[in-house]
Amino acid sequence: MSYRRSLTVRSPLVAYAAADGAATMIWTVVGGYLVVYYTDVAGIPAAAVGTLFLLVRLLDALVDPVIGVVIDRTRTRWGRSRPYFLWVSVPFASLAVLTFSVPDWSESGRLAWAYVTYLLLSLVYSAATIPVISILAGMTTDDRERVRLSAARTAGNLVTSVAAGAAALPLVAWLGGGDDRRGYTLTLCLLGCLSLVLFLFAFATLRERASVDHRLRLAGVRQVLRANRPVKIMIAAGVLINAASITRVASTVYFCRDYLGREDLVPILGLLPVLMVAGLVVAGPLARRFGKRNTLIAALMIQVIGFALPIPFGQDIAPVLAGTALASAALGLLISVEYAVLADIVDYSQWRCGVRAEGLIAALAAFSAKAGSALGGAALGWLLAAGGYRPDADRQSAAAVAAIRFCFYGLPVVVWVLVAVLLLSYTVDRQLPRIRADLAAREDVAADAGSPSRFRARP
Repeated sequence: MSYRRSLTVRSPLVAYAAADGAATMIWTVVGGYLVVYYTDVAGIPAAAVGTLFLLVRLLDALVDPVIGVVIDRTRTRWGRSRPYFLWVSVPFASLAVLTFSVPDWSESGRLAWAYVTYLLLSLVYSAATIPVISILAGMTTDDRERVRLSAARTAGNLVTSVAAGAAALPLVAWLGGGDDRRGYTLTLCLLGCLSLVLFLFAFATLRERASVDHRLRLAGVRQVLRANRPVKIMIAAGVLINAASITRVASTVYFCRDYLGREDLVPILGLLPVLMVAGLVVAGPLARRFGKRNTLIAALMIQVIGFALPIPFGQDIAPVLAGTALASAALGLLISVEYAVLADIVDYSQWRCGVRAEGLIAALAAFSAKAGSALGGAALGWLLAAGGYRPDADRQSAAAVAAIRFCFYGLPVVVWVLVAVLLLSYTVDRQLPRIRADLAAREDVAADAGSPSRFRARP
C-alpha cells in the first residue's frame, strides 16, 4: 500500500452498513430497554441495576484494548478484521436472547443471571464491533472514500436502530400476548436471527485490501497510548458523548410514560432518528469544506439546540418532537464524520509513533464508548433511585420526575458543550497533508534502501 497513491476501492457500501447494523439492532434494544426490562419485568431494584451497568461496562471497557491488540496480531487468509464477523455471529445472537431471559428466581439469583449474561454479551459485542471500526482503515486510505464508507455505516446503524427501537415494544406486546417476560425473549430471538444473517453477509462480501505485514508488539501499544494526543482526545470525547447518550436513550420510556403521560410516543421518538439521513447527505461536502473537526463541533452545537428546545415548554409534545428531530439530523452528521476521524488517527499514529494499529485504535474508541455507557447507565439507575422511582407506582413523585427530565434534557446539553470545547484542541485535520507526504517519503526511502515495505495491498 502506498501513501503516494492512496488506495481506493469500489466501496462495498451495503455490506459495510450490514456489518454495523448486525450489532446495532441488538444493542439498540439493550440500550433503550434493558434498564426497563430489569426493573419492571425482571424485578431487579433500580439501584442494583445502576451498579450492575457501571461494573459490567467498566470491566468490559478494560478488555477492549486487549481485543484490539488481538485483532492487530490476527493473521488469516480473510484478513485481520473480517473473520471476526463470522466468529462472533452465533455467540452474539445467543447471548442477546439469554440477556433478556432472566428466570423467575430469587432476587439474588436474578441479579447473578443479569451480571453473567450482560457481561458476556458486552464482551462479544466488543469482538463484533471493534472489527467494524478497524476494517475501514484497511479498505481504503482515500479521504473521500472513508467518509462515504463511514456514511454508509451510519446509514446501516440508522436503519437497524430505528427499526429495532420502534418495533421493540410492539413486538414484545404481540409476541408476548400480555406476558412481557416471554415477549422480550421472543423479540430477541427474532432480532438475533436477523443479526446473524447480516454478519454472515458482511463476512462474505467485505475485503481488506490494505493490510500491515508486521504484528503489533507491546512496545507499539505503549507508544500509541503515551505519545498520541489525538487518541487521548478521542477517548475523552467518546466517554462523555456515550455517557450522555445512553442516559438520554435509556430514559426515553420513563420520560414518555412518567412525565409526558404518553407511553405511545416511545415508538414515535424511536422513528425520528430516520432524519439522520439528512446529516449523512451533507457529511462529505461539509467535511471537505470546513474540515472534520469543525463539522463535528457544528453537529454537537445543533444537537444542543435540539435537546434544549423543549425545556421551556413543559409537557407540550410538539417541541419534544421538533427538538428530537433536529438532534437526530445532527447526529447523522456527527457519526458519519466521527468514524472517518478514527481512520485519520490511524494514519497519525503511524506518522507520530511509527506504529499502524487499526485494531488498537478501534478498540480504544470502543473502550471510550463502553466506559461512557457504563457511566450513563449507572447514572440513570442511581438518579432514578435518588429520586425515589418506584416501578410499581401509578404516579411517580416530583423528585423522580425531575430526575427523569434531567437525564433526558439537562445532562446531554452540558456534556455536548464540554465535548465541543475539548475538540478545539484536535489538530490532525490541518496536519493530514504533511502526514500523507511524510509517510510516502518514508516508503520511498525504504524502497531505495532495498528494505521491504511494511505494507502491502491485497488483490
